[in-house]
Parts: sequence; C-alpha cells; structure tokens
Amino acid sequence: MADAPLTHRIPWSRRLTVDDHLANLASHSLFLVADAAHARDFLDRERARLLQLFPDGHVEERYVVDLVLTTRPACA
Repeated sequence: MADAPLTHRIPWSRRLTVDDHLANLASHSLFLVADAAHARDFLDRERARLLQLFPDGHVEERYVVDLVLTTRPACA
C-alpha cells in the first residue's frame, strides 16, 4: 500500500513591468488564436487599466505552487 501523499505549498511572487506582464499574457493560447484586432484591443485596454492601478509601471504577480509527492509500492 502506498504511503499518504506528502504535500508542500510554496508561495512566490515576481515584480515586472506592465509591458512584460502583458507580453506574457499575450503568449497564452487564447490570445494566439483570437482575432488579432480583438486581442490587441483587449491588451491596449488592459495596459491602460494597469497603468491606472500601478502608475510606476510595475506589477507584482503572486503565485502559489502546490507540490504533491506520492509513492507506489514496488512490484512484487
């Protein structure tokens, strides 16, 4: 029988420019397959909104990584 899974949660963050944040967002498949004009319009509106919220031009992206380790019994 396998042991109970081991879990570990790791919060982390990174600070980057609004333009870098938007470039990362634009690389997601939703934007890659979307109509180019619609994607550009959304990203332009998002840039304007982010610069209102973060006038220094930098955002902090916060993440949490959940690690789960499980084992399986060795074959007999």
